[in-house]
Amino acid sequence: MQRPARPAAAFCAPITLLLALLGAGGCDRAETAGPKAEVLKTGVPATETKVETPAFAPPLQPPNQEVGRFQPHEDSTDDLSQKLKALAEELVKAGADRSKLDGLILRIDLPDPGNWYRSTFREPYGSALADSHVIRHKHYAEGILQAFTLLASHGMTEIHVRRIESEADPQATELQRRAFRAMTTPIPLFTVDFSKPGKQEGESMWSWAFVDLEFRLIGPLGTLKAMPEATPR
Repeated sequence: MQRPARPAAAFCAPITLLLALLGAGGCDRAETAGPKAEVLKTGVPATETKVETPAFAPPLQPPNQEVGRFQPHEDSTDDLSQKLKALAEELVKAGADRSKLDGLILRIDLPDPGNWYRSTFREPYGSALADSHVIRHKHYAEGILQAFTLLASHGMTEIHVRRIESEADPQATELQRRAFRAMTTPIPLFTVDFSKPGKQEGESMWSWAFVDLEFRLIGPLGTLKAMPEATPR
């Protein structure tokens, strides 16, 4: 599918850096990180600094398969996708109110991550993902809070949700494709796109999963990148 080229947006730097550091999502493109210390300290995007891909950035797709990137105005219309869209809108609206955002962040966190990863993914993938979750979770809440605060402050209020059903889905990122291969029984993964109203560039946050009647931000599952791909079931 042909999509308009995505301009290099200065805003991509702070949110992508935060999410990539947390293993909690990403912009999935090369121009993703400005000066790290300044962004994390101030939350202010740099507009005149050369942007480079950090070692911890989400992996890029090959040029002809850049399907994980922001895709403007593409929505899944099923009930679950619309439920996630409403949640994302609520999170962005709460971006300026920490008291509201704290409660919402608790809602999107996995309640029993070790059990969920080990029951959702085959071994050794389940245990590896559970272990990496423990490491990145130390700064999860603060990082996600900062990410949604930045989304709100930059007016990224137009939200679209893409439901990814399988590794064969043309919208799947490389890591989503790997995740489907490693699952015991595939469950849908979701990508949320944020942009300013009417704009053709923005940010993507992935992956989300519907767990225990709530949507949880499980991140890109970057641990899978360092492991051999799972064999087909």
